[in-house]
Amino acid sequence: MKLKNLFLASMALFAFTACTDTPDSPYDFPTGGGNGGTTEEGVYISETFTSDFGVFTPVETVGDTPWIIDYKTAKATSYIDGTNKEATSWLISSPVDFTNETEAYVAFEYIIRYSESGKVAANHQLLISADYTGDPAAATWKDIPYGAVEGADWVTFYKANVAVPAEFLGKSGIVFALRYTATTKASTWEVKNFKVAHGTAAEPEEPEEAQEYTVAEALAAFTGVATPAIVKGYIVGSIDDKSIDDANFSGNAVLKTNLLIADNADETDIAKCLAVQLPSGDVRNALNLVDNPGNYKKLVTLTGSLEKYFGVPGLKTVSKYEIEGVTPEEPETPEGAYINETFATDFGAFTTQETVGNYPWIIDYSTAKATSYVDTDGDGKADTNKEATSWLVSPTIDLTNETEAYIAFEYIIRYAESGKVADNHQLLICNDFSGDVATASWVNIPYGAVEGVDWNTFYKANVAVPADFLGKSTVTLALRYTATTKAGTWEVKNFVVAHGAATGETPEEPETPDTPDTPEGISTIADVISSGEGTTAAVQGTIVATYARGFIVKDNTASILVYLNEDKGFVEGDVVTVSGTISMYGGLPQFPKESTVEKTGTATVEHPTATTWTGADLDAYLNNPAIKYVEYTGTLTISGNYYNVEVEGASTAVGSIQYPKDGVVNAASGSVVKVTGYAIGVSGTKYVSTMAVKIETVDGGETPEEPEEPETPDTPTGDTTVFDFTNPESLTPSVERGVVEAGATQGVGIEFDEITFTNGNAAVKITKANASTPVRIWTKTGGDVELRTYKNSTITISVSEGTMTSIVFDGYKVKTMEADKGSFSDGSWSGNASSVTFTVTGTLNINTITIK
Repeated sequence: MKLKNLFLASMALFAFTACTDTPDSPYDFPTGGGNGGTTEEGVYISETFTSDFGVFTPVETVGDTPWIIDYKTAKATSYIDGTNKEATSWLISSPVDFTNETEAYVAFEYIIRYSESGKVAANHQLLISADYTGDPAAATWKDIPYGAVEGADWVTFYKANVAVPAEFLGKSGIVFALRYTATTKASTWEVKNFKVAHGTAAEPEEPEEAQEYTVAEALAAFTGVATPAIVKGYIVGSIDDKSIDDANFSGNAVLKTNLLIADNADETDIAKCLAVQLPSGDVRNALNLVDNPGNYKKLVTLTGSLEKYFGVPGLKTVSKYEIEGVTPEEPETPEGAYINETFATDFGAFTTQETVGNYPWIIDYSTAKATSYVDTDGDGKADTNKEATSWLVSPTIDLTNETEAYIAFEYIIRYAESGKVADNHQLLICNDFSGDVATASWVNIPYGAVEGVDWNTFYKANVAVPADFLGKSTVTLALRYTATTKAGTWEVKNFVVAHGAATGETPEEPETPDTPDTPEGISTIADVISSGEGTTAAVQGTIVATYARGFIVKDNTASILVYLNEDKGFVEGDVVTVSGTISMYGGLPQFPKESTVEKTGTATVEHPTATTWTGADLDAYLNNPAIKYVEYTGTLTISGNYYNVEVEGASTAVGSIQYPKDGVVNAASGSVVKVTGYAIGVSGTKYVSTMAVKIETVDGGETPEEPEEPETPDTPTGDTTVFDFTNPESLTPSVERGVVEAGATQGVGIEFDEITFTNGNAAVKITKANASTPVRIWTKTGGDVELRTYKNSTITISVSEGTMTSIVFDGYKVKTMEADKGSFSDGSWSGNASSVTFTVTGTLNINTITIK
């Protein structure tokens, strides 16, 4: 199974009603699907796609790949089971009446990935029509350009905000549509929300750049979850062996693979240093102290990802660097290059062929990738090794006048058949290719193929073009992937053929530092489960569901529970390495709370089709402990905070779902409900412990009316109070923003150990508490201002009269908090209280707080 950055989309277990601002606020998305009318004055459509399409309807005019609800977004893709499918899929709104409208806008947040080259806008359109009657092919549609941008990850949503064309104002029956198109290459389009409202459109925003930190700030901001960051500090040494205990505070380094940086050039306290991983290539070549001892005590600015490294807070995946104000030049195209392909978005002039099986090379994660480890059970996860021979063939090049040339490429090979790394991942050359790889006379060029240990370290191949092919005019290169009994995965980042001598360098072994208490090697989850209690092991897999204080992690073999005694910020889609000693939970192995969990990337999580359990089948399931994605229907019974479902024909109750962590139930005892999600069979007990589930009332079942809340005279319904930290001078007390000097590489903060802001009868008190860094009103280098609080700080929001029912935080990482009462998720709190205290669990960047 491939484990690397794909998608970091959390599966929140319930949705909350969020407070909204005035209609003219272009990025205010009230929650509550299905509110196609005027949920607030001037709002025509406001959908969040949290659980359904609301007023939208999916329609397909080409293919059979409709829009779906996935990870709280509306998603369109026609990349199915490893195959690109042709498609035209529509998401069409209900009609809007603009009869009395003079100015309106459309706003939505989206991610587009893997688009066909040059067709991002054409294949992901926002359309509008005044004559749609049910058949999109018969309607007259107008394209509304919104500046479609292809994303680089599954976390960053882009914001579209455009005016409704003037010719549609003053009319009724206006319909909006999102049209997804795929021809030769299937992309994925996720839309988080959609709003149509009265007002003026704002300029589209680019996603927020990586946070800028000093070393001390980076250490304080570290949460264990990979976070983009720019860190500035002095190079004070490196780590010479496999442990942080091997820190060397000098310029005489042993390893090229890492650095230590600090805020003080003379720092020797490891606790005040950040460990930096140097990836192979330009970054390592320029920064490492073995080759560049003169870098010792120099000031550097590094762009990378805050992650655990050597078991401590570190900076990994460094992509950009600056040494004392000198920025490295962009690499140039090799002189005399015949081929210079990056595979960033497509194959360029390369072509693909298959002579065994039907598993072509594809473009994936900005690489050319070959694998025949595929999904055969339809659950969206690879599970079977298939036999294959797949070719990636270069364009023909003319070496008639060439006397010396080389071939260079960067690659990762994983999970190769034992002893066949070189045989199954070949570089070939011929002079007689005419379109059919089977008829050409190929010659193997050994390049020292090495199997990798992770999905981040690319090896470098650099070999000479054989002399027999110099002076020839029709030379063709090929990468041939072969699989027989075991399917490996081969990723190639780039490919160059150029004039000159080959370096002949041996690929550098990647660093694999050991961390104390972590066993060597990675086991499959199936092996861990079969080994049972007391086994010390490490597994790597993807989080497929979260529950209470833990999650379910799955690799291609099985799923296992991981229990955490505190929220570490892990979410569905995180790829993690878990190590510890296995304990038992109701006959099922689990990693207990003492285990070590480290995030290593993100992956797309496609949930399988739910297995429907009824009657005796459910009883049989109880005697076979496992983790399964299930669906069952029964009668709800409620006891305190626990919700159980009596299934007809079964001898047991299932559920034991503790509110509010593991589900939200809007039904009374005796209602008929459907439960869908991950369930854990517990042998020898009376129930199935069900986690990370959705519970909904079955059609026809009784849904109780919500009890009426008593009105509070002093807090009229709809009153809204906003604290705007982007304009600190307007706050009470007023805060003068910091001044960022021209050319500065980091922002300026105004610091407080404690401060209370008031607005009417509402107050926001922010306290440093046990955080290592004070509260800050932070001015970024671009001039934008925000409130920053750090892990273990507190935010208490209160009203002197009446109660609050909604608090909405807008900003970056606003979900990294816990509330002492009510319900909190994804930056939104709901409940009924006069005071709520939030404890910050990671670095928090707040633009506004809106209270109702």
